[in-house]
Amino acid sequence: MLKKSAISLSKYVQHKNTDKLVEQVLDIANFELIEQNPPKEVKKVIFVTPYMRKHSGGLTSVLRIAMRLSANNIDVFFTCPTNDNCLEMKKNACDNLANYEANYLSWIEARKMEYDFVIAVQDTYIYYARKLKGYLIYFVQDYEPYFNPVGDRYFLSKKAIELGEDIISLGKWNLQEIRRNVVLDKLGNLYSIDFPFEVSEYPLTKKDFKNILEKKEINIAVYIKRESKRLPGIVMNLLNHLYDEYKKEDIKINIYYFGLHNVEKVKYGVNLGRISKSEIRNLYDKCDFGMVASMTNISLVPYEMIASGLPVIEFRDGSYSSFLGEDTAILLESFSHMELKEKLDNYIKDISQLNHLCDRAQEKIKNLSWDISGNQFVDILKKISAND
Repeated sequence: MLKKSAISLSKYVQHKNTDKLVEQVLDIANFELIEQNPPKEVKKVIFVTPYMRKHSGGLTSVLRIAMRLSANNIDVFFTCPTNDNCLEMKKNACDNLANYEANYLSWIEARKMEYDFVIAVQDTYIYYARKLKGYLIYFVQDYEPYFNPVGDRYFLSKKAIELGEDIISLGKWNLQEIRRNVVLDKLGNLYSIDFPFEVSEYPLTKKDFKNILEKKEINIAVYIKRESKRLPGIVMNLLNHLYDEYKKEDIKINIYYFGLHNVEKVKYGVNLGRISKSEIRNLYDKCDFGMVASMTNISLVPYEMIASGLPVIEFRDGSYSSFLGEDTAILLESFSHMELKEKLDNYIKDISQLNHLCDRAQEKIKNLSWDISGNQFVDILKKISAND
């Protein structure tokens, strides 16, 4: 009875939070299609973001883009319509990207100014961004309607793409999903930049797998979050059964989860919580495999694992192969722990095959960089502007 009450309370809190967000958005939303006049130059840009928190991969990517804009003599500002603690957000931004200082304005200050480009970086923040003066861009890092069950949040997210703003996508997968799901005649111009990776932060490393069979121990780094796109229930269940199967053969599986909230308990393995970049690098160094469920747009985590020499375990149903091909990871066709065990056994017994897999993966990422993708972003803004 207590468990049912707790679940009911949790659902109630979740529903009330959704109601609050919907009310906030609808209080300021305008659903009319916008007509945009391109600016004559690219001198002043503002990013409209959610609260800048530490360890946010998506917002760190925004900072990386902003740094490249600033390097091109563009004045770059940030604002969060739902939080005015600018000093704290500047500090968190510095923690996320130490060599760049984000210039945060309060929402009141931001609304007093005019910009060449106004760039929203999350679905519901499009509605706020429309209140600012400037050419509106939606920087899409994932197809965000998929984050929600069909309902209030889903349709607010989908509608945010259909308001006529131009879209710059991180990689081409998002554009594929947008064309598949959104009313095409309501779209603005669509652009994309290459999904980037900074090899200087994770130098390409080769692992020595020659003793992996003899040591009777396998270490797996698993990136997981309590988000549906990460399949937390499926991934943990799959690994729990894998642990039991290998235990029958006196092989120990050490599972290191990272990305979950620190208080969460796991059946097998260790929950490291949300850890720093240096801690992540140390984790990759001591592990033999990495696992990620990239069921929507891919993240930087598989790239980091590949650069660190880890063979990556992914799902064919996700977006991984759209970015890195089908021969650079251990791609699972199903959610069967026996399929995963069979594939791991095959690679562990054939180290040359495992090395070839890692070599192919590193070949895919070795020429990527944030400089290239950041400059692509700059070029798109210049192309849009009337002067180009």
